[in-house]
Formats: sequence, C-alpha cells, structure tokens
Amino acid sequence: MKQVMLFAVVVTLCVPAWAINKCTGPDGRVVYQETSCDGGKSVNLSGAGQADPGSPQATQWKSVIARQARDERVAAAIAERKIFVGMTADDARQSWGAPNKINTSIGSYGRHEQWVYDRGRSRAQYVYVENGVVTSMQTPE
Repeated sequence: MKQVMLFAVVVTLCVPAWAINKCTGPDGRVVYQETSCDGGKSVNLSGAGQADPGSPQATQWKSVIARQARDERVAAAIAERKIFVGMTADDARQSWGAPNKINTSIGSYGRHEQWVYDRGRSRAQYVYVENGVVTSMQTPE
C-alpha cells in the first residue's frame, strides 16, 4: 500500500497536467487510475482535462502505468515459477533458476542464447533469449 501511495505522489508531482483519479472501491480499497471512478467518488489529483492526450506528459504517464503493469505481471510470474515472452533474462533466471546449459551465438544481429533446463528422463525445456530478452520457449510436450 505504501508503494501505491508513493507512486501516486511521484506521478502527481511529475505529471501535474494529466488526469489521476483517486477512487474508493466497493471493498473500501483506494486505487489510482486514469479514468473517472464508478459512482462519482472521484478525486482528481492532477487537473484532469488540461493536458492533450498526445502530450509528452500524457505519454510519460502512460509509460509509467505500462511499466507498473509489466512489473506486476513479472512479479506474479516469478511467484508462480513461470516465464513469458518479453521477460528479461534476469527475470527468467529469478523464476526458473540458472539453466543447466547455455548455447550462445553472437553475430551482427546481436547475442542469441538457447537455455537448456534438464527436467530429467530425457526431458528438457528450452528458453530462447535474444539480447537479454526472452523471445520464445520450447517444452518436450
């Protein structure tokens, strides 16, 4: 909860012209969102409607929201010991641990890695990483 409050304060100070609404849900929890609150219980923290949706401030705010959503998705995947395309190599290692073997190719197009996870009984899982980002996975099933 402290992170949400800090996030709201930082965004409010950094992007004063973009709409940030403090809403109270039916369960009493406070959430911060771009859109108006349901039921009219909206407290605009930043002067809604004053910024052009295509402005640098709006773009910055959307980027902050997207980053927070991605961070939450990564944290959930790591907690469930899953990986997905778009994760960083560091995120994948946190989720699955170090691979048993890494096959690397380096060329003008960058660094490509095949991570091999030995799952026993002639079963392996493969993770493909290009320039530090997971691009695909392969399972024996």
